[in-house]
Amino acid sequence: MQESGDTITIGDVKVAPGEIKHIKLKISESFFTSPIVMPVSVINGLGDGPRLLLSAATHGDEVNGVGIVRELIYSINHTNFNGMLICVPVMNITGFLNHTRYLPDGRDLNRNFPGRADGNPAQRIAHTIFTEVVSKCDFALDFHTAGDGRANMIQVRADMRDSNVKRIAKAFGSEIIIDSEGLPGTLRRSAAQSGIPTITIEAGEPHKFERKVVKQCLQGIMNVIYELGMMKGTICEPRFQVVVKKTEWVRADRGGILEMKTYPRSLEKEGNELCVITNPFGVEVGIVRAPFTGMVVGVTTRPVASPGSPICHMVKIDKTLYKVEQAIRKKAEEVEKVHGLTELLQEIKSEDDIAEIELQLQKVAAMLIAEREEAEKEAKKKEMNKVETQKLAEEKMDKESKPEKESKKVAEEKMDKESKPEKESKKVAEEKMDKESKPEKESKKVAEEKMDKESKPEKESKKVAEEKMDKESKPERESKKVAEEKMDKESKPERESKKVAEEKMDKESKPEKEIKKTDEKSKEDKSAKVNRIDMSQ
Repeated sequence: MQESGDTITIGDVKVAPGEIKHIKLKISESFFTSPIVMPVSVINGLGDGPRLLLSAATHGDEVNGVGIVRELIYSINHTNFNGMLICVPVMNITGFLNHTRYLPDGRDLNRNFPGRADGNPAQRIAHTIFTEVVSKCDFALDFHTAGDGRANMIQVRADMRDSNVKRIAKAFGSEIIIDSEGLPGTLRRSAAQSGIPTITIEAGEPHKFERKVVKQCLQGIMNVIYELGMMKGTICEPRFQVVVKKTEWVRADRGGILEMKTYPRSLEKEGNELCVITNPFGVEVGIVRAPFTGMVVGVTTRPVASPGSPICHMVKIDKTLYKVEQAIRKKAEEVEKVHGLTELLQEIKSEDDIAEIELQLQKVAAMLIAEREEAEKEAKKKEMNKVETQKLAEEKMDKESKPEKESKKVAEEKMDKESKPEKESKKVAEEKMDKESKPEKESKKVAEEKMDKESKPEKESKKVAEEKMDKESKPERESKKVAEEKMDKESKPERESKKVAEEKMDKESKPEKEIKKTDEKSKEDKSAKVNRIDMSQ
């Protein structure tokens, strides 16, 4: 496998890593000698990865692939892209301009690969395309539609014997994979023989852009890109996937006007009506029935048929029938639940309606799964980062604190060693002081005992003296008491004489007080009378 991250040259144009270039590659010349060019867009990522070719319109009227490749060029996120996308939206440029499947000489370009430099016009164009573009790729997706007058469901055709072919075929995500080697001269078979795993995608009708088909195939391309590691993303799984080897065209036995009863992607049981054939007057002349149980992968879009005309292209589903039925029923129930539809299987008969609903469901499911996985990864990453950060912080703190602890321990040991002699000296000094102060304490105790003995006779003498003084003062206190009683007796007659004299004086002054009181009252009455006379005047 070639790795990107280097420069690629197509024609005379170089595309370096990180560049996007749109190239006009000369593949032939017109009758007027002017160059016929094929558009090639190269998206060269910065990261290493495979080179993936996306090609379309090998048949000039199959334009769905043109819309698919062209839209991818301008919609894909080119940042953080690994590997290289080489996009050829129109391979058969003359057929595309003339709205025809073939080259101007009537040859089929997709039957002339890998071509010859000295061959016919078709071989020379095929040789230039294969040499300048296809041979420089690691994988290839070649987009086609049904032929003129037909419509195909999206299906992959691949040689499943090759493990790398099988890898991208299953990753694309179509429900049906037809296992075949491919016809000689096709781009798919020639590229695979040259060691380039290639698949063909059949999708839709010719001569038109079908938006629903374009959207589904864009998702298929992204699935392959995710599978090859060119970008990060979640692959959108189909409702089921069946690999089949046998396909069969169911043909009309009568000529007439067709009334189709089936459509691409419809599961039909053996004996089911696929088509009713009527004459121009509306009378039924024949019925086309399913020859076996299987899925319709393609139908005619023409309204008329002749005996032997192909009506339906079917693949036989036998061993996987139950799985397919369960998947269809489950998807129908999901659609009914989400959209509130009833009797979905009976009412919906349009392949486009089913495709649109399922595409929306697939995208929603893929988005929810991707969001959940991303959230789980982010939460796990944060938790791991938190644990790791905490562990590193603890280790750092432990490393930083270890010398400090050791220094502290050494300092403590040093201080302990330095203070030990001091402590011992202090202890010796205290013992010495204790020994020196012991005789002093004993002397003090003896002195106190001596003083106590000396003061005892003095205390006794003082007590005796106090008792003696008390005895001596007792007769004096008694004499004083007798004297006081004598004086009290002597003064009693005198107090009584004084009391009698006071009573006598009080009796003598009483008339005088009454006369004085009468005079004062008389004066007050006269004064009041004078005042009343003045007021009356």
